[in-house]
Amino acid sequence: MISKATIKKIHALDMRKFRRNERLFVAEGPKLVDELCATMKPVYIAALPEWISENAKIVSGTEYDIVTPDELQRASLQKNPQQVIALFPIPEHRFCTEQLKNELVLMLDGVQDPGNLGTIARIADWFGIRHILCSEGTVDVFNPKCVQSCMGALARVKVHSCNLGEVLSQLDMPIYGTFLDGKD
Repeated sequence: MISKATIKKIHALDMRKFRRNERLFVAEGPKLVDELCATMKPVYIAALPEWISENAKIVSGTEYDIVTPDELQRASLQKNPQQVIALFPIPEHRFCTEQLKNELVLMLDGVQDPGNLGTIARIADWFGIRHILCSEGTVDVFNPKCVQSCMGALARVKVHSCNLGEVLSQLDMPIYGTFLDGKD
């Protein structure tokens, strides 16, 4: 059984300021949680009994609650929850421009839609791009909608928030850009 305080905490993590304060993000659904568990340890899991029994290794050593479908619905940030909700610590990625040498890197400026950022991260993962630099005005990559659309890419792609102007001035490598108002 999941407590009202835990449900309240999960719902609070829908807001950026609470994610920053708690240093946690929400992941929902068996495929996403499994992908993230390959490289991260969850701090909390709420799941249906069948998911818990099928994933004993993931649950071992982690705080968890076995929930009913109704409790999962109340705790979920989605309209149609899928078996499991997990809270993961936000990874601490140290960033320096030296990491970018001899790598293909994406830089994103002002992406506001969480689904778009998640899709970009997923495509970057598919192409083997390991670093995405986002301007300070870009949506938070740990927004639940963004995490959902990343489909596990956050386990492999490091997303950094930074001042793109400063980073660009420090780089000694070819830089290519695409712009909405650019010319062919």
